[in-house]
Amino acid sequence: MNECLEIAVKEGLPAWNKFAFTLTRNHTNAKDLVSEALVKILENQRDKAEELACENRLLSYVHRAIYLMAIDDSSRYGMKYMQFAQRWNENDDAFNFEPDEPWLGSRLDNELLDTYIQLMPERDAILLRLYMLDGFDYKDVSDKTRIPIKRLYKYISNALKKIRNDVHRTASDSR
Repeated sequence: MNECLEIAVKEGLPAWNKFAFTLTRNHTNAKDLVSEALVKILENQRDKAEELACENRLLSYVHRAIYLMAIDDSSRYGMKYMQFAQRWNENDDAFNFEPDEPWLGSRLDNELLDTYIQLMPERDAILLRLYMLDGFDYKDVSDKTRIPIKRLYKYISNALKKIRNDVHRTASDSR
């Protein structure tokens, strides 16, 4: 990550979380909204974000992105997360699940993986924890959450891809 961008994100994160909280009135949703906005910016406009960070203009750019995602019902946050949050049964075992061993078949330890999953948006983290359970069934989860099976496949696939890319890169960088 660009040094300017890394510093700007560390400095701006508390302000972005506070701003997102004023929009959502929920700390979990606020963190998810900030995460979604940052992921979208870094995936689609990383060069622009790095340029703005070096010019000390990233703070307002991300504020605007958070605001637009929060008010736009057709945004990734508005459409996917809000539907998921309304339908999710919070009394599920996914919140208490702790894996016994690394489930990606890699040399990564559980702490790194657990930490990364905790930093993911709530929907992705919950679905990954359910995916790790022995009795996981796409149809059952689809029936409980009313998320179509094809979308579940996509959500889990994308979350696993993020882990493979980010966690493997982080693990190899630190060695």
